[in-house]
Amino acid sequence: MTRSEFEAAIERVRALKAQADEVGLLYDEAVKAAHAEHRALTAERKERLAPIEDEDRDLRAAISAYHAEHRTDSDYAVPDGVTWREDLDVAEVDVLEVCRAIVEGRLDPSFVSVDRRACRDEAKALGDLADVPGVTFGRRWVPTIKRGGE
Repeated sequence: MTRSEFEAAIERVRALKAQADEVGLLYDEAVKAAHAEHRALTAERKERLAPIEDEDRDLRAAISAYHAEHRTDSDYAVPDGVTWREDLDVAEVDVLEVCRAIVEGRLDPSFVSVDRRACRDEAKALGDLADVPGVTFGRRWVPTIKRGGE
């Protein structure tokens, strides 16, 4: 890129920002109002569903406990419309043991995922103190281009 192309690109970014501002003027208030309405409706729905979900969870736990206790009884019959499946729940994770297993080849590294955005944000908050073992940070230059006259 030449110097004149560099300067032209900056001016084009400024023009694009102006166009984006115009689009914002058309939609921002309506989007803000819709977002507020969405939050209000979502909160109301959550409030109205809470007692239903609480009772449903409690009843399912009781039903599950009864089934676990009586399923081998000779006279136990599953009611029509009810089926059972065994499910897994992660009760606890020993991160050090998971890491050891990966290092020793007993566990595939894809078993663990890292939230790259959270990692980046945490490192940015630490500033130059960001020394995270096993994480390499790449630096890049990001331009901040102000609108004309700012």
